[in-house]
Amino acid sequence: MDKEVTLKELFEKYIDEFDNFNHVLHKFSNRPKVHALILLDRLVKGRSSLISTVEGYTISFNIPDEDLLKVSSERDVCDLCRCGVFYDESGIAMFIY
Repeated sequence: MDKEVTLKELFEKYIDEFDNFNHVLHKFSNRPKVHALILLDRLVKGRSSLISTVEGYTISFNIPDEDLLKVSSERDVCDLCRCGVFYDESGIAMFIY
């Protein structure tokens, strides 16, 4: 039986693409942080805030792992990495500087 891949494992798989926004093929914005927010908004439908907390220079997103896994492709996760989104103990997050 194949093991289900976790969101953390996908982000780890694409760590070499972190902050390589020039590798994103179809940009929604010329700004990586804006592109990431638009991509997340398109993937995760709803009216609630995408952001759960802001601490210092870090935004933590209000998106459960399983919800993002259901709607995203590996390419989406890779593009999020390319925009500077990373996975930490609370889920996905992004520096805002």
